[in-house]
Amino acid sequence: MTNGGDLPWEITELIFSHLALNALRNVSLASRSFRAETRKYMYQSLTITINVTRDVILHFLKTSERPDKVHAQQRLAFFKSEPISDYVRACTVDYVTKDIEFDSVIDDFCAHLPNFPRLTELSFRRVSIDERRAENISRCHSLQSLSFTYCHAPSAIPSNLRHTLSTHSLFLSRDDDTPNLPPQQWLSLINLDNLTRLQLETQSSALDALEELTSFGATSLKSIALSGDKSVMRSELLPVALGKCPHLSKLKVLTAFRGVTLVPLPESLSLSAFDGPQDMLKSVVETQKRLRRVRLNGTRWGGTCDRFDIQQQLHDLQACAPDLEAMQLRAFPTQALCTSITHLFLKLRSLSFELPLQTQREEPMYALTYEPFFEALLSMTLPGDLQNLVILFMIASNPTEGQKIIETLTNKYCSLKHLYLHFPDDYWMVWIESPPRTDTCEGKQGFQRGFLTTGYLNVRYDWF
Repeated sequence: MTNGGDLPWEITELIFSHLALNALRNVSLASRSFRAETRKYMYQSLTITINVTRDVILHFLKTSERPDKVHAQQRLAFFKSEPISDYVRACTVDYVTKDIEFDSVIDDFCAHLPNFPRLTELSFRRVSIDERRAENISRCHSLQSLSFTYCHAPSAIPSNLRHTLSTHSLFLSRDDDTPNLPPQQWLSLINLDNLTRLQLETQSSALDALEELTSFGATSLKSIALSGDKSVMRSELLPVALGKCPHLSKLKVLTAFRGVTLVPLPESLSLSAFDGPQDMLKSVVETQKRLRRVRLNGTRWGGTCDRFDIQQQLHDLQACAPDLEAMQLRAFPTQALCTSITHLFLKLRSLSFELPLQTQREEPMYALTYEPFFEALLSMTLPGDLQNLVILFMIASNPTEGQKIIETLTNKYCSLKHLYLHFPDDYWMVWIESPPRTDTCEGKQGFQRGFLTTGYLNVRYDWF
């Protein structure tokens, strides 16, 4: 039997990187070498939460002490110490309850940000970013992701701070319930030469950012996600702002209400991916002729595609994007829908169905389409060259049926390389084709030409 000390260190590190925090703590007690190695995984994330609870107030009234503030200061001091500061990858400050007593803690936190050499993710929630804090953030040169949720930007941005915050991904969310708040000029702080992904979660944050983009654009921006609010989708700022982003390739529209339409997009835009409501697909394909990937949801029953309209819209999509490579639909895989996809998109390589959850029936698909779910999957028609198939939220099925589905489809379609089934509670069944020309799969067909993994897995894929 092999013990931990006999494993190659690279394998041990890979195992550590997938363990949860409590498991890492237990592993660190096994030996000194394990303790030294697990530290860089245990202290990757620093979170400071300011929340003045009833117990905190009562304790202060009795003792004039603030244990929550002392704890935050001690936690920050520990993460600032060597070598812990070298392990930090992500930092979050969440100002749940406004308390000026903690301003000094946040100032100290921001001042030390440049001393986290491997910091890649930084998030603020309900924090006012003044000039001094912004200057400290600008000294973080390794950021991959930066997030401001319900935060306040400096009211007047001096010239020495303009476009100095460097990050590849920016998330902005402004409180729509505070209408009198002046426009937040976050993009004026960001170095737009490095920004490739922008997510604007709320109506206000979207309109503020679009107005800024109309002024100076973002030449490196490749992906933008927008609030689906009507005032954003119909704004005159939208086509002008998107037209100032020459390398934009992906547009994502967040949850929208039924009937909300999209303003015509500029013809100069060349999108390769669209993610949003099916109602907006017609507006997108009017000008976008090079789409390769689409993810469509709906506005009915919590985001379900209308099964009567979607087939006609797929015809419109095929006329403008005949070379579509990937498609994800929030719809049931009915025989009519699968047949339409197969006949219309001959070059489709990846297909996913996100099953609707709008009914409490034991058999949701049968209740709404009169087609039994299990039998529909066993007999589903797929494009001949399809390589990747994903079925999400299989609430009316079980792993026994899942294995039968995988065996049937992998035998029927030899082009399949990945077949992923997702059940409740994040239980996955993952079938992956073995690499070609190996002794283990030579001459094997169907299900046997790959391997099956099941369990509560962290499954990732980027086909859509």
